[in-house]
Amino acid sequence: AVIELEALSLPAMNILGPRARRVLVLGGATAVVAKRVLRYPQVEEVVVVDGSALTASYIAEWFPDLNEAWKDPRVDLVTDSVYDWLLEHGGERFDLIVMSKRHSPWWKAKRATRVPSTSRFLAHIRGMLAPHGLFVQPTGTIQTPRQMKRSMALHRGAFG
Repeated sequence: AVIELEALSLPAMNILGPRARRVLVLGGATAVVAKRVLRYPQVEEVVVVDGSALTASYIAEWFPDLNEAWKDPRVDLVTDSVYDWLLEHGGERFDLIVMSKRHSPWWKAKRATRVPSTSRFLAHIRGMLAPHGLFVQPTGTIQTPRQMKRSMALHRGAFG
């Protein structure tokens, strides 16, 4: 999962270059994406929204290298439902939005454990992007062709 998140976020940061000042990470309590994007000097703010305070506490205890991201003053870790947070902060704009949250069917179904797979949800994310902004998200693999096709169709519908 770490390599996948780097493969999504680092090229996006390089594409945006100096315009990548505000970054939103959805489902990133592991601090992997936050730590990577903080390496870019132009980053002014990283907002990480994840429903799991427990994950962040595990990172603090067991992964001190990743925990350094939470100590950076540019990082705001929000432990709230991704979906609820997006609805409350829809007027904000970000240069990069990274969806590191995955659909997790093994957890009890609730807003904090499901990624809405709807064009309405993606349209809301699109509305939070700065004019030059990028949105990156795992869409599936060759091993999950139906999931990947559905994801791509939803992205085309929301982002054109």
